[in-house]
Amino acid sequence: MDLNAPTFEFAGWAQKFGPDDCFTGFDELAGGQEAVVYPNPGTEQSTLNLNGPFLDAQVVLFSVTGQPVANEWLRNGSATLDTAELLPGVYAYRVIDRAGFQKASGHWVKAQ
Repeated sequence: MDLNAPTFEFAGWAQKFGPDDCFTGFDELAGGQEAVVYPNPGTEQSTLNLNGPFLDAQVVLFSVTGQPVANEWLRNGSATLDTAELLPGVYAYRVIDRAGFQKASGHWVKAQ
């Protein structure tokens, strides 16, 4: 369908993304720590608990385009992210220590 045609009737839209415009996830981390994010799906906020030794680390939440949209430092192995302003959809998270090493990763869903 030619979306630029003057007589086209709008019934939906499509957008083409290049390989560098979005991501499908992060590489799995062998021997990484297990993280639990709840509620999942959630709305106003989400909490991440990291299983294992407490780390001086940060959880970063990413949009489907790979842009960081929220972050919080872990305190006693836990962090709560304010997600009230985010659009509904799927987000990825990474737990990264101060040296920049990934310790855990996964996804979280923002409900309507």
